[in-house]
Amino acid sequence: MTVKTKHAFQLLDGAYSIQGRSPIMTSKYNWPLVVKILTFAFQPIVSVRNGNCLGYEVLLRNWKEAGFTSIDEVFNQAFEDNYLYKLDLQLREKAIRNFKQLPGSSNLRLFYNLDNRVLEMQDYSTGNTVELLAKYDLPTSTLCFEISEKHDLTHKDQWLKPLHNYKKQHFQVAIDDYGTGFAGMKLLYQAEPNFVKIDRFFISDIAKDNKKRLFVSKIVELAHLMGISIIAEGVETQKEYYACKEIGCDFVQGYFIQRPMLDLEKLCLEYDHIAALAKRDQRKRSDDQWMISKEMKEILAIPITTDMFTVFEMFRQNKHRNFFPVVDERSTPLGMIHEQDLKEFVYSLYGKDLLQNRYSGKSLIDFIRPTPVADVTSPAEEILKIFTSDKDAEGIIVTRDTYYIGFLSARSLLNVLNAKNIAIARDQNPLTRLPGNHIIQDYVEGAIQDQVSQYTLVYFDFDNFKPFNDRFGFREGDRAIQMFADLLRKHFSQENEFIGHIGGDDFFVGFSNINFEESYQKVLQISTNFASSVESLYPVKNRSLGYIKAMDREGVLRRIPLLTVSAVILQLKVNHQKLPAGLISGTLAKMKKGAKAAADKICAASIAS
Repeated sequence: MTVKTKHAFQLLDGAYSIQGRSPIMTSKYNWPLVVKILTFAFQPIVSVRNGNCLGYEVLLRNWKEAGFTSIDEVFNQAFEDNYLYKLDLQLREKAIRNFKQLPGSSNLRLFYNLDNRVLEMQDYSTGNTVELLAKYDLPTSTLCFEISEKHDLTHKDQWLKPLHNYKKQHFQVAIDDYGTGFAGMKLLYQAEPNFVKIDRFFISDIAKDNKKRLFVSKIVELAHLMGISIIAEGVETQKEYYACKEIGCDFVQGYFIQRPMLDLEKLCLEYDHIAALAKRDQRKRSDDQWMISKEMKEILAIPITTDMFTVFEMFRQNKHRNFFPVVDERSTPLGMIHEQDLKEFVYSLYGKDLLQNRYSGKSLIDFIRPTPVADVTSPAEEILKIFTSDKDAEGIIVTRDTYYIGFLSARSLLNVLNAKNIAIARDQNPLTRLPGNHIIQDYVEGAIQDQVSQYTLVYFDFDNFKPFNDRFGFREGDRAIQMFADLLRKHFSQENEFIGHIGGDDFFVGFSNINFEESYQKVLQISTNFASSVESLYPVKNRSLGYIKAMDREGVLRRIPLLTVSAVILQLKVNHQKLPAGLISGTLAKMKKGAKAAADKICAASIAS
């Protein structure tokens, strides 16, 4: 007999009950009933570069309604009851069935949390998930198993065999909560994952925590070198998004993108607010992308499902080619296959026949070498850094949103960097090597067009520079200019900061997505530091006096204060008016008089909607 209760159901057959919050054992749990009550919320994982959705992680819900105190309790109890694998399979089907209802599911990935202990269960068997995906007409590469560091499996080698079996069946693998569990680098090495998910602990406040930035940046470098994509978990603020993007994370997940959704109709294929934030950086890097695309070779990629006879034929028909990229069913690169790795089988008596026998246990996936991967929108310098970290790399696999688009050889990469250096040198100020007027103008135009973000434009102008230059000569004047340029480089090096040299003693700085008080404090600090540092260019006597005697602009000899710098701050708020760039520049110039007359040498204004 079954009676409805407050939370779920109560079974009065003496075997099991769910009542209130705690399951009550009489013999064992009625797990099929638990599965019926449990459901999933979907949370998107999106590209940092354009807001396109890579896929969704499914997160267990209704565990309270099922009578449990936590998600962990559900799986711990199933493990104790020796029901963990059966429970997992039933939940997998529920997740896959819901996923299939989503628009575009055939081009998305389903991230599913795998309790590592499943691989230890006595009733574990292979092929079940392949059948489930086939039932819903989805390729195996749809499913990405998330392996947590929660349970220590580093000393239990038996879990490696089923994990590698998953990979041989073309499932994707992600290491979840990376950096907080038992396994660390050993799991990264042994699991050979497609994705690494950085734990929320390291993402929280990463914009202002240099230790976290350093830690995450090193993981990103290592992952990209191994051809692994990085997902930043728990991104909750715009600043965290920008920090993750600057460091080189490929994808982001968290409340800032979207909370986990039970209502699947609220999920999107594209997230416009992320796309808008990424636009400005795409404009800045469009030249790099054009140069990379120009030099990139579109080498034919081999699908992972290709049989070994066809692989041999491809090498035979392309004698000039000693390697091919290998991709999964969704054209995501898995690595490279090299001709020399097949020679052992080609030149042995029965080696070639053995490989062509599908029962031999060897397939294309057994010969794949990890290869560095970079997105086509990455800066050329970042791609070079990845390449030089692997002395054996023949080049870089180039992707667009994880899809393979080509290969960049060492020579091609050098051509890109050479062309970029020439372009940069053409637009640099010859004295300070900072971006000149052309690049500054592009930045201002971009800020005007981007109404989703908030920008702060700062114009710096030295005070009393002409008398200083006349008195001590052009060489000392150049030293003062270079000193200020060095201070700008030291203080403004973040992704959302831009510095330029207009010419002479005039400089420009741009910030995106910081509030007025923060930008004001940054400007005040640089002004104070310059006033202190520039004193070293004066004789000791003038330093103590605080002035020099020199001719003013009217030719009158008088006391001229030591060098300082005035600053004009113009804030472009979100949804600001799209004023002409010339009007913006004119406004900054007009405000200069107000700055020089102010006690703190700063004049500020804002442009609203």
